[in-house]
Amino acid sequence: MARKKNKNIERKIIPAQGKETEVKNKGVIIYWILLALLILFITIIRLRILNVPLERDEGEYAYMGQLLLKGHPPFELAYNMKYPGTSMMYAFFMLLFGQTAAGVHAGLLLVNVISILLVFLLGKKLFNPLVALVASTSFALLTISTALIGSAAHATHCVTVFALAGIYLILLSNESERKKMFLFLGGLLLGAAIVMKQPGLLLATFGFLFAAWQEWKGKDKIKRWAFHLILVGLGIVLPVAMLFLWMYAAGTFDRFWFWTYEYGNEYALMVKWDEAKFLLNLFWKGTSKELGSIWLLAGIGLIGVWSKKHLLSARIFIVGFFVFALLAVSPGFYFRGHYFVMLAPAIGLLAGVGVDFFQWLMRERFRLSSVQWIAPVLFVFASIAGIAKMKSYLFEKTPDEISQMIYGSNPFIQSKVIGEYIQKNSSDTSKIAVLGSEPQICFYADRISASGYLYTYNLMEPQPFNEIMQEEMIEEIENANPEILLYVKSKLSWMMRPESPTNIFEWFEKYVQNFELTGLVELPAEGHGTRYHWSPDATKMQPPEDDVVFIFRRKGS
Repeated sequence: MARKKNKNIERKIIPAQGKETEVKNKGVIIYWILLALLILFITIIRLRILNVPLERDEGEYAYMGQLLLKGHPPFELAYNMKYPGTSMMYAFFMLLFGQTAAGVHAGLLLVNVISILLVFLLGKKLFNPLVALVASTSFALLTISTALIGSAAHATHCVTVFALAGIYLILLSNESERKKMFLFLGGLLLGAAIVMKQPGLLLATFGFLFAAWQEWKGKDKIKRWAFHLILVGLGIVLPVAMLFLWMYAAGTFDRFWFWTYEYGNEYALMVKWDEAKFLLNLFWKGTSKELGSIWLLAGIGLIGVWSKKHLLSARIFIVGFFVFALLAVSPGFYFRGHYFVMLAPAIGLLAGVGVDFFQWLMRERFRLSSVQWIAPVLFVFASIAGIAKMKSYLFEKTPDEISQMIYGSNPFIQSKVIGEYIQKNSSDTSKIAVLGSEPQICFYADRISASGYLYTYNLMEPQPFNEIMQEEMIEEIENANPEILLYVKSKLSWMMRPESPTNIFEWFEKYVQNFELTGLVELPAEGHGTRYHWSPDATKMQPPEDDVVFIFRRKGS
């Protein structure tokens, strides 16, 4: 009888468990549907702003990507202090979507969507689907916001997507039969994050340390533990080593080393603490105005992750990820908005934990299960409020208006017009010299720059190489004998300081006599918009004191 009774009980239990599993699966499916709707929303927004003109950093990567597609290795014809991974990604974007601003931003859309998905997968793996959805929504809204300059395809997006992918594979390796492969591939992706830009090293360090903690099984397994860490470390080192070998084989290693290490170290030491506080305060005002609720939830999450609700592995992951992402944002204390893209996944995950913690408090501590839904609902309303605050940017302004709203009188809208003018009025083999920090003009014109110096504010900075850089730029321009010469007379393009050397301006006054004025572009100022003047009208104009671009053609060309 007892056996019979047990069988009857078993028969009753099994269907109930099946129904519970079915309900749970349906619940998870709902979260996936909501994630799909989030991605659709972000896709629609990014498609709408696809044609926002390239700004300086984008112009730099786009031009260097263009050079890569023409067969020129990094640091041969263009120099900067960043590893060339993002330029390689731009080349890939342009192969897929075309050599235009829209093509670049289509690549950003692809990277951003993959990052949103990875944040969701991390949240689901470490916590639960609710945390995952809140995290991915928070990340998506932060990375499209104006505070993080979400319309621009900065290197930090590329760093983030590779770091997230690497960390996720390392996390998965603990349950995979192909553990060794997952660990190595995870390390490889973390190494790719470093190649995108040097701050990726801090996210890669976190990935390595988390792998070390996750793989630790006790002293009796120390050989296996060490072998697994070697796999991760080898994966991280390999992309960086391959980059160094490429620079050496291409004959550009000395220049690569100077720009990324010698000058890069000087650049990192320029910002004083007062200026750093100003930049941080400026960023905080912008982001708290748009999406302050997400940062508040992240703060709650940082407290809530220590509750009994969360496993030790999840605590170590989220706190470690936050700390190292914060360090990745901080080198040099520049605190520019787009740097915080690297912190956004950790903030998103913490915001998710904050909502989940609030639910747990309602249910477990205060025995108010009937109102535990308040936290997710409040998050939804807060997200809608944040979107409403960005309504003009997200739904109303044209791409050009967005550029002007974010960048003011910087000549980013005008660069496309200038580039098209140069392209129509010069041969494919013509070289152009741009005296100003406007590499996007070279990209739009599809012409080789007469100098590898894409920015002129490097030449004005209080660093020991400024005069040497000026002389080298002068020499490169003279040797290239450019057909077109541009002079961008704008404080924002030079960032000149009282102590800046003026050699290059003295040289320009003499060198420009070999050219004739063919175009003059007055940048937007109080009382008027952009004014374009082309030859012969350009020579009759009395240009303003500042915010003007001069276009010259070599006499007799």
